[in-house]
Amino acid sequence: MIRARVFGNVLIGGVVSIVVSLGTGCTTSQKTAVFNPHADYETLTQSGEDHHHSVYKAMDRDRQALIEDLDMLFLTDRPSRLTRWHEK
Repeated sequence: MIRARVFGNVLIGGVVSIVVSLGTGCTTSQKTAVFNPHADYETLTQSGEDHHHSVYKAMDRDRQALIEDLDMLFLTDRPSRLTRWHEK
């Protein structure tokens, strides 16, 4: 009986604290900055065109590396002309 009463008090206290914390919210009196020096930038350091160029270059390098990897996998590159004997 005492356990049920203590549990009930803890439960009611928890619900009240949650309701109070949600009811107050996170209000601030500070004003947000209106001036944005990088308004035309897509990221913090690059404009949209620079960002798209970087993504394109990375995808192009990945494509070239994939082609080389597939060539090595399927052994489609040119045969080697290396020998262990001196030619001249």
